[in-house]
Amino acid sequence: MDKREQLINTYIILLFGVLNLFCNEFNFLTINLRTLLLFAVTFVTFIYYVRQGTGPYNWKKLTRTDWLISGIMIITLICLIYRICTGIADVNQEIVLLAIGVMYFVLHKYEVDIRAVFGVLCISNYIVYAMMLLSYITKGWSSPLIKFLKGNGGATAWLLLGVAVTMLSYCTSRRRKLTVFYGIGMLLGSFLLFMEKNMTAILIIEGLIISLPFIFKPEKRFIKRVIEIFLCFNFLLCNMSLLTGYVEIFKGDMIYDLEVSVYMELVLAVAALAFFTLWDKHTTEEDEMDTRLPELLPFFQLVAVVAIIFIGALFTAVTRGSSVVLPDVMYKLLSLFILSIAEQNGIFYTIGERYGIVGAVAVMVLLAVIAIYCLRKPMEDTREQKLSKCIMVIYVVQSIFLKQTVLTTPLYAAIIIMYLKGTVEKERNVLDEADNSDTVL
Repeated sequence: MDKREQLINTYIILLFGVLNLFCNEFNFLTINLRTLLLFAVTFVTFIYYVRQGTGPYNWKKLTRTDWLISGIMIITLICLIYRICTGIADVNQEIVLLAIGVMYFVLHKYEVDIRAVFGVLCISNYIVYAMMLLSYITKGWSSPLIKFLKGNGGATAWLLLGVAVTMLSYCTSRRRKLTVFYGIGMLLGSFLLFMEKNMTAILIIEGLIISLPFIFKPEKRFIKRVIEIFLCFNFLLCNMSLLTGYVEIFKGDMIYDLEVSVYMELVLAVAALAFFTLWDKHTTEEDEMDTRLPELLPFFQLVAVVAIIFIGALFTAVTRGSSVVLPDVMYKLLSLFILSIAEQNGIFYTIGERYGIVGAVAVMVLLAVIAIYCLRKPMEDTREQKLSKCIMVIYVVQSIFLKQTVLTTPLYAAIIIMYLKGTVEKERNVLDEADNSDTVL
């Protein structure tokens, strides 16, 4: 491992580990401390990155992607200078964008093990989870440490990322100790996500669970892990009415409807019965854990279809103004979904409010490009690339509905940059071939 690789590894630990712990409201000249630290760490890493090379940074070999990022950074810098000169105090977004631009030039050349990145993030999340639980248990003792996380509406998106990462790691890990580690983290993160009571975020996780068997190879070990998180996640969700209504520690912090919980648990029991019937029919104890089980995929297809029909029935009930099928329960679920969207400002609203229609269109193009990359050649991707794609899809979906802040945006940006490394390398190889051909000529 050379010095540059060591530097990249250190930066990953700082970004996904250390900076992830700064969830407080400390500001310096109206700039959040986390924003300043993100820019400082990224910029210093870039300076050392260039100095560790064999010479100055080769601007002659910049790819089209490199030039695009450089152009965005120049525009952002102009906006930053303008806002400072006009006395506008809030410049956090501009500094974060500049940091992400510098981050691109730090990470875009090196292959980073995404599973190691997930591990660093999970370790850091454990500490924040403990602070959040202490805040509930002690009625606010650790609230100052997580004030920024809880106060600006970004806790839901941050918890969604943490739960998704632990679920993906749990399903793809082959070491028992790591499986236990990720499983506990998944349960803690899921409980805290349920305490936010955001139905949109919960549905995104449900969609991720159902889609996993179609993204990765349907091996016996993997299918077993997926159904474990499916049952654990939903069983915990069904019992939130009991935890928040009858456990003194959480009583009064959040209210879940008992009737809705009962119906959901009945549906979960039917789904579990159907799956285990198929499991006993198509597997034996003698089967190896890496045995393919494509015959179980219809179960997940059926669950996905039923979920789509049920969501359609919810909206139909509201459109018609009445429903003869579980009217109260359906209205309660739909109201939770509507309220979860209403209380969050998605990325279009946030950027549009600041930069107008130009910013909203730019964000739309960005999300469309990320979505296109996620759809390209899914069968040829490695497991690590598929893990990155899952996070990228989650980012596209939750950006539309949930508020993105400095807590989550740099983490998503780093994962997207790591995935795009292969595309940038292809552009650079084309440039190298052109240079070599000119030399020959």
